[in-house]
Amino acid sequence: MNDTLDYKAAYLRQKAARERVEDLLEARSRELYDANAVLQQQAALLLSENQQNKKLIERLSRVASQTSNGVVITGVDGRIEWSNDGFATLTGRDYQTLQGQSLAAILLDAEPEFRIRGSVETALETLAAFAAEVMLERAASGPCWVRVSGNPMHDDDGTVQGFMAILVDITQIKQAEKLKHEFTATVSHELRTPLTSVAGAIDLVNSGVLGEFPPEAAALLSVASRNCKRLRELIDDLLDMEKLLAGKLGFRFETLSALPLLQESIAATKPYFEGFGCSVDLQAESRALQLHVDPRRFHQIMANLLSNAAKFSPANSEVLVKLRQVAGKVRIEVTDHGPGIAPAFRHRVFEKFAQADGSGARSKGGTGLGLAITRELVHHMGGEIGFDSLTGTGTTFWLEWPAPTVASPLPDHQWIPV
Repeated sequence: MNDTLDYKAAYLRQKAARERVEDLLEARSRELYDANAVLQQQAALLLSENQQNKKLIERLSRVASQTSNGVVITGVDGRIEWSNDGFATLTGRDYQTLQGQSLAAILLDAEPEFRIRGSVETALETLAAFAAEVMLERAASGPCWVRVSGNPMHDDDGTVQGFMAILVDITQIKQAEKLKHEFTATVSHELRTPLTSVAGAIDLVNSGVLGEFPPEAAALLSVASRNCKRLRELIDDLLDMEKLLAGKLGFRFETLSALPLLQESIAATKPYFEGFGCSVDLQAESRALQLHVDPRRFHQIMANLLSNAAKFSPANSEVLVKLRQVAGKVRIEVTDHGPGIAPAFRHRVFEKFAQADGSGARSKGGTGLGLAITRELVHHMGGEIGFDSLTGTGTTFWLEWPAPTVASPLPDHQWIPV
């Protein structure tokens, strides 16, 4: 009897266990079925996305291949992995020749500007973004000017995978600029001779050699004399700008004490400041600071900045000029207490013929070329220029050059009279 009961109990336990296993298998089967359905949906989506990506890649590839602009892709070593027909046309080389070549070598093979060469080479070596204008030599059709913009390519985790650059042919733009510069230079030269004669005649009349003139005539002659002076300034500025852009303006560099240079510049503009009823104060951090510049061009730079400060300073105010050393550079600051530069105009401050109409700049005179020439002169002498301005308070234009020597500072706020 007991054996029968034990048998039944074992049977019931086995049955219950089998039922639990079957239920578990059924549940797992349902889960696998659902997971499989989800996987199939995801696979279908991935397939659709892959097809769309493939079409997009094919479309982009066709666009890149068919555009007249040059497109080139390099590896992290800067060697060309892919380029389109436009790049081959601009460089005058076929794709097979280009593949595996150094992009830096191809871009800079005929580039005469060593300052640009250094920045481009550094950007390509460090895979940093850059933009430049370079000249490419083509055996068949001659030199070609291109504007190059390049950017590093990153994968999803930010690792640099290579470099992509786009080249745009600007040869016609360069030719047009050359014609414009030549025309401007020719007209300026042709205007200078007759203008000198006219100005000389007016000055002779104004000197009283030919006798006294009625007040009305004298006033008109005075206006004519001032306008002749402004025309001469405009012609001189135009010629300087054209020479700068053409790389024909000569420089004679010297290493000189910065303080005496500044004192000479300020002394030369003193009559200009007196005409506007304001003064200049010079503050120097050290007597030992030196500059490696062309002194004549340096005085031209300071004359532009100081005259600008005088024009926009209120009467009976003073323009502050500071000479100091900042982070291994000699820094010169010219601060006025005028109306400041309007925010909407600040990006145009160094443009040619730029004058802020709303700030009374037109009534102050000037050619609109002074700051543009100043920036070019500073850059050609290896310096930097910029400004800080607060509307209604004033403007500070600053210049910086690498310091040739280590300066010995004077006590703070040492004022050195001009």
